Amino acid sequence: MWYIHVRMGGSLVLVAGLGLLVWWESRRRNRRRLQVPTQWRQVGKLASLTVFPLKSGRGIPLKEGECTEIGLRTLGQGASHLRDRFFVIYGDKYFDHKNAKTYPKMVLINISSEKEGEVTFEAPGMPALKLQVPDHDDKTNDKYCLLWLNDKVKTFDCGEEVASWMSRYILDKESGVRLGYHLEHVTQRNAYKPPWSAFRVFYDKLRTKDINLVCLPYSRALDSCLEADGCGQLSESVGKICDVSATVLLECHDYCKGYGYGSG
Repeated sequence: MWYIHVRMGGSLVLVAGLGLLVWWESRRRNRRRLQVPTQWRQVGKLASLTVFPLKSGRGIPLKEGECTEIGLRTLGQGASHLRDRFFVIYGDKYFDHKNAKTYPKMVLINISSEKEGEVTFEAPGMPALKLQVPDHDDKTNDKYCLLWLNDKVKTFDCGEEVASWMSRYILDKESGVRLGYHLEHVTQRNAYKPPWSAFRVFYDKLRTKDINLVCLPYSRALDSCLEADGCGQLSESVGKICDVSATVLLECHDYCKGYGYGSG
């Protein structure tokens, strides 16, 4: 009996030791991956940058901008509240987000802003619509929409007038879709928890030839937000860091393309 207890105790200690070793190695790799390099080398030049205030809408060439924790923001081009993919169109019945893959006309919706707190939507065959940006203090219009993998994201409904405008243009009906505005204070998704943790495992192993098999050799196939000039071929090790400005770090891959959140 004493021998059995010794064996069981030894096994538990061994399992605990292995678990601690795996945890320590994981922390060591993550810490090494996130360290900012002390030396830099130029791998290319950023030729242009585009922001898409409406998800799947027409993009705005960025002349001057700011990188925030929740995405790009326009500067010197009207109001500063035009952020990348801050407006989303979603269904009024199942709250599923709509995109140009299903409704190609969405890519022709243009959004602009001349003053703080107001945006203008324009589309072919539709009258221009001015919209006051929702006030986050009003909780009566707090809603949610479903993004990829049924990820439930809080949003702020923009009201009946713009909902009818979007429905008439996209669906040729008086209702069916609504417009949501992203809340800045909403907690972001946790990339270390399911289902997003599975993408991290694949992403860390992604190589140039894997991307080329899917996207083909088009220089703008990976991300329409960035256009690089003179990047050339980079090594296949994913995780290279490109110094875009003195304060902004972007992970850099083949063609110097950074991956932003929320495609299409």
